Amino acid sequence: MGTMTEEQWKAEQRRLSAAVTRKRNQAKRPGTLATKLALKEEVKVVETALRAHKLNYYVLTGA
Repeated sequence: MGTMTEEQWKAEQRRLSAAVTRKRNQAKRPGTLATKLALKEEVKVVETALRAHKLNYYVLTGA
């Protein structure tokens, strides 16, 4: 891979972190239990993507 610059990597990290925060806040809002459980699953998916993004820094940036 190695096609991402450090600035692009940081921008993607900020985007994923913001997505995690948005999903967590949505899960806290009033709603049905099914909706909250679905949102919690979405939080896990986004957290996994963020974790993978952080772990693959050197692969993504070619550093």
